[in-house]
Amino acid sequence: MLVASLGLKARSSDASSQPREQPGDTALLGALSAGGFAISTKDGLESPTWVADKGDCHIEVTTVTPLGWHQSAMADRAGNQNLAYVYAGHVYEHQPVMLTKMDYYWHKLANYFYLAGQPPPVFGVVSSANCTAQSVGTDLIARLLL
Repeated sequence: MLVASLGLKARSSDASSQPREQPGDTALLGALSAGGFAISTKDGLESPTWVADKGDCHIEVTTVTPLGWHQSAMADRAGNQNLAYVYAGHVYEHQPVMLTKMDYYWHKLANYFYLAGQPPPVFGVVSSANCTAQSVGTDLIARLLL
């Protein structure tokens, strides 16, 4: 029994249990590229940060932990720009930590019983105020991240 218990713990305690979804795996980058945005990457918090620039519109999208560890880092990164979180197709002004934690731990528990699935990734989106003038708001970004 002890061996089986340790085996299950070792299987589920690795870093791969955290969602590693990247913005590049979605329609977002294709839509922004088609809209004339220059796309690049830079070091992110959980995965690479995707950066889109077009004129005075600057957008950064990065994956953050569902446990809420990156909130202050995202606030620092945003500075005086707009900061939003996208989770499960919804846009939040602040990361919905209780919701993302509960979903994360629910999926972790389900994985103990070999029920497949990962919780939806949590994206932090930093955008300049000029992006809404170009019709690129966080609602559009959220739809494209689905």
